[in-house]
Amino acid sequence: MFAFKKLGAFALILLLAVPALAQAGEQAMGVWQKDVELGVNILQSSYSENWNGGDKGAVVWTGVLDAKMEKQFNARTNWRNTLKLAYGQTHQQERNAAGDLFWPRPDKTDDMIDFESMFRWTRDNGWDPFVAFNFTSMFSDQSDAAGRTIDFNPKSFKESFGMSRTLVDTDERRVNMRFGLAAIQNMRKFFLNPAPDSETDSKSSTGLAAEMVTEYAAQVLEDRVQWDSKLTLTLPFMYSGKETFEDEVNLAAEGL
Repeated sequence: MFAFKKLGAFALILLLAVPALAQAGEQAMGVWQKDVELGVNILQSSYSENWNGGDKGAVVWTGVLDAKMEKQFNARTNWRNTLKLAYGQTHQQERNAAGDLFWPRPDKTDDMIDFESMFRWTRDNGWDPFVAFNFTSMFSDQSDAAGRTIDFNPKSFKESFGMSRTLVDTDERRVNMRFGLAAIQNMRKFFLNPAPDSETDSKSSTGLAAEMVTEYAAQVLEDRVQWDSKLTLTLPFMYSGKETFEDEVNLAAEGL
């Protein structure tokens, strides 16, 4: 019941915040352009295996935030920051040995933290040098079989630089591509001992890769729907954990 109260409060906060936060407008020189989209999807259902009743209930919810702040300082410099958050759960009723319904721990269905900051030097020839920073993580790592959780795990940091080019820029759609090199750092915590012990340790790795990022945005259904997509292709050529991974593969092949 407490989980549903938190869900209701979360939904109410998002709905009230939408009119105050959602701002959009044409690009203006020297002015921060802000765009924030918030949403909550809730699905409730019941299921029965026979005609005599005995329904089981289920509730699925997902909260999302998509925010962007961009500023064209002058004809040559542009700074854009984006933040994407998502979290969702599935609550499914079960029956105990006595036949009574109860709500067990919910399953996580969506979990994402994705922040990116990119600075571009806009040039007349259309090829714009850029530097960018990206951070990705999850709100809660629930991969432990014993049910223990670790907040904000794993974490990934990426610094990149290269060239970008806007291929299409109209009122209906925008296509941007960028090519460059990326330095990537990954960190993950894990539990050292079986439950209920909560002591953790962490491992990290670094990598270097070539990267191509394509961003596509379009107004569809007579401008009633905004479609945004992002495709990232990475070609790694250096990874600090390569030797450890190869050793584990060789040991597994030998049956050790």
